[in-house]
Amino acid sequence: MENTAQQKRVIRTLSAAQILNGIGTSGTVAAGSLLIASISKSESLAGLAQTTTVLGAAIKGERDYAWSPPYSSHSRPRWTRRGGSR
Repeated sequence: MENTAQQKRVIRTLSAAQILNGIGTSGTVAAGSLLIASISKSESLAGLAQTTTVLGAAIKGERDYAWSPPYSSHSRPRWTRRGGSR
């Protein structure tokens, strides 16, 4: 019984952390847009913060995976995470 109560407590804690993380991330993007708009004096550049965030995430996600060549004729190549085991 105690294990189930502990698991529920852990799930509640992790869920709360994820919610707060989402709020913080969205607030950061909004503040970045306002900062760029005030620095550049151009409302058309206000979306630059979000654009660069999305592009950065896409580039990072692309670099996290690498093509691993086969080491013998019997193994087939596959996509693996860099730094991970094969």
